[in-house]
Amino acid sequence: LSIHCCIHHLGNLPKKLAILSNTSSPSSVALKRLKKYGLSEEMFDGGLVSSGEECSKFVRDNFCNKKALWFTWEESDAQNPLQFLSHCETECCSIEVAHSVTDADFILLHGSQVWRRCRESISKQDEEITQDLRFLYEGDHSILDPILKEAAKKNLPMLCANPDLIVGVPGGVVGNMPGEPKCCWVFHSN
Repeated sequence: LSIHCCIHHLGNLPKKLAILSNTSSPSSVALKRLKKYGLSEEMFDGGLVSSGEECSKFVRDNFCNKKALWFTWEESDAQNPLQFLSHCETECCSIEVAHSVTDADFILLHGSQVWRRCRESISKQDEEITQDLRFLYEGDHSILDPILKEAAKKNLPMLCANPDLIVGVPGGVVGNMPGEPKCCWVFHSN
């Protein structure tokens, strides 16, 4: 059976369907992506809960007006890291982006592509603003490990919006995800 047949069959039963997702996106954003899979929001009357949604709630509840050392994705048509950061805030609670481990209050693992040091929209790659971690596709720890070691010495808490270790992308490429640095963090903090 295809996933579509399964969902339609379950939808005809007296049950509510819900999605539990490990995407780092807020639930509302993840719901809108259902169309590209041939699904609709109406099929899931139980809604969608994402790890990104839960992470952003935790940030709002515990790190209001604090500075995040922010590992995220490059801005693109598919990814909008600023949208995630805004979702972590309320009218009276903001999250600042730390420029270094020294001025950070916590680490926010939203993505595994860049270390971002500002919240402004970026039109071009600028090493002062974003630094390619060389981790997503290369699996290179040479940039990430020293940062995590310094953060461990400072005993910074770390939040992971997407606990995946790897992801398969078109073309058979495997990418390293935010959950993998979390494993490194456990190693470095012992």
